[in-house]
Amino acid sequence: MVIMLTVYGEGRGFRVVWLLEELGLAYRLHPVDLMAAEPDPDFLTVSPAGFIPALQDGATIMV
Repeated sequence: MVIMLTVYGEGRGFRVVWLLEELGLAYRLHPVDLMAAEPDPDFLTVSPAGFIPALQDGATIMV
C-alpha cells in the first residue's frame, strides 16, 4: 500500500518537502499561487484560512 501525501504551497512548504525527501516518502507537490485572482478551490478545501504549507494525508490535514 502506497501512502501519498500532498503538500500544498511552496516557499515555507520547502521545509516539509525537504523532510519528506530525507525520509524517502512519496508525496505530491501542489503549488499554490496566493496572489492569483481566483483562489485555488482544492487548496481552500484543505486550508480554508489560506495558510501554507498544508499537508494532507488521506482525511488528515495539518496546516
